[in-house]
Amino acid sequence: VNMTDQTATSDPNNLRMIRNLVNYTGPGSRATGTAVVLEAGHNSAYPRCFDTRAETEIVNEGFTFARLANDDVPLPAANVKVLILCLPRIAYSRAEINRFKQFSAEGGRLIFVGEHSGFYGAGIPIQN
Repeated sequence: VNMTDQTATSDPNNLRMIRNLVNYTGPGSRATGTAVVLEAGHNSAYPRCFDTRAETEIVNEGFTFARLANDDVPLPAANVKVLILCLPRIAYSRAEINRFKQFSAEGGRLIFVGEHSGFYGAGIPIQN
């Protein structure tokens, strides 16, 4: 079940979950960020893992929302609060993982969207 697809976002509880993912407080400069980035590179199994209604909910909360498809994920811009990694099927490099660690250490939220092996197939080792 994708809690962020068009069908699931008709449930108000799933919309609340989406709002909670982006509206958090905490230490670090990124906790006050104004942008959410969905990264669907690395041969993503489903580049729209946050569908239109989920995206709209994020925008309605006052954030900008961007979709990217990089095969070398850079450190997000300073205003990025949340980085969503959307079903990658190619492993991240050591440099990318270190950038993810830096992003998190700065107070950013990293969301890894994975799936079951029937859908995600070759992505399960990447998820693990």
